[in-house]
Amino acid sequence: MYASYAYTAMANYFGRPDVAFEGHHEFFEKMAKEEFEHANKFMEYQNKR
Repeated sequence: MYASYAYTAMANYFGRPDVAFEGHHEFFEKMAKEEFEHANKFMEYQNKR
């Protein structure tokens, strides 16, 4: 879950108009979503046990 939050923070940072690097915002948003999905799968697995 922490990785998802970290990627979200980086996406927000790179999405700012005074920082905006081409493509960085979208990349970190995609990575945040992927890490969030991993965390959800892990929590689902734990709940099944």
